[in-house]
Amino acid sequence: EEEEDEDESGPVVLNSVVKKPAHLPQRPTQIVKPLVVPPEGEQGDKSPLQRKRGMQPPPSPGKSPSNEQLSAAAKEQLDFLENRKKQYMKAAVQAKQKNDLEQAKHYLKTAKSFDPQIELAKSGKSVDISKLPSPPTDDESDFIFVHHTDIKVSEKTEEVYIQLCKLLKDQYEKCMQNSRQFTHLGNVTETTRFEKMAEDCKKSLEILQLRQAQGLDPPPHHFEERKFKIVRIFPELSSTEMLLIIVRGINLPAPSGISPNDLDAYVRFEFHYPSAEQAQKNKTTVIKNTNSPEYDQQFKLNINRNHRGFKRVVQTKGMKFEVFHKGSFFLFRSDKQVGTAHLKLDKLELESEIREIIEVYDGRKPTGGKLEVKVRLREPLSRQDLQSVTEKWLVLEQSIPKRLFLSLI
Repeated sequence: EEEEDEDESGPVVLNSVVKKPAHLPQRPTQIVKPLVVPPEGEQGDKSPLQRKRGMQPPPSPGKSPSNEQLSAAAKEQLDFLENRKKQYMKAAVQAKQKNDLEQAKHYLKTAKSFDPQIELAKSGKSVDISKLPSPPTDDESDFIFVHHTDIKVSEKTEEVYIQLCKLLKDQYEKCMQNSRQFTHLGNVTETTRFEKMAEDCKKSLEILQLRQAQGLDPPPHHFEERKFKIVRIFPELSSTEMLLIIVRGINLPAPSGISPNDLDAYVRFEFHYPSAEQAQKNKTTVIKNTNSPEYDQQFKLNINRNHRGFKRVVQTKGMKFEVFHKGSFFLFRSDKQVGTAHLKLDKLELESEIREIIEVYDGRKPTGGKLEVKVRLREPLSRQDLQSVTEKWLVLEQSIPKRLFLSLI
């Protein structure tokens, strides 16, 4: 009967205080975060469920790592590429301001060509900077001082300005040359350093130009000792060329019956590459009536730096020279050999230029005569030819007068 009464009166209302079993863990408190839906263009590849829940899509394997994840070298490379692009963008704006629209378009197109390389760098991949466009160059007119007709500068002041301008311009060109050489070698750090030094020289030239144009005295300046590494390279040579320079003869021997002052000497050489049978040969012009002729003649030879035959010639065979006295056609006298010389080439493994004064022999007997010769490659065969140099560097003390500062801005 009691059970029937409970059913008829509805559910039993329990007391509000109920003890929970001790073995059950307490349910964690849930924190509900507000739903953030990104703008339509930023949803990317998210699924509808991810959009609904405000979830970020998982990173795909092809995604580029963030800048924080890049190595120091990769970050340096990325900064270099982005800076080079900015240089071209700035040059495009300047060209447009000068109404040179064709040049502006060229600079803009070049700036956009850096985008694929920048994306590669962002993904952590290496970029060959030697194949990148060089920094945009300034016209010579940028470095020409402009004078106002109502301003007179003393001759002494004018001379100081000319000297300062020449020094700064030489420094600028030296920095750009070193920058191009390190770019060719793919050295981002040194390329960036020399480009920054070139930019500083350019700004100093602009300050000089404005000061002189406004009739001001030359700015205070001083010289500092700058130590830096330079790479010895001969950019005028291609990787398939070797340059031989026969500079001069020194006290060359004369054949019997000919006095030293009557010697008509020329030099012939043989370079046994690609083979002894196909040796590259040539000779200098004849310099008459002296046993110390000045030739200073250049000969370009074809090479293959990676060919085993070329490396064998460099390491073991070298180059052969023969000195001749020119005969007389009218007296039916043929050319007569008066000596031979040999130049070792193994230094080209580590150096881009060999300069030697080599002994002239009659058979195995020294004659006392000598030949001065040079051999150049674009760069050494085995490593970079780096040299540490110390130079005096002109630095302007940048205390800019107010009116000059207003002209700069």
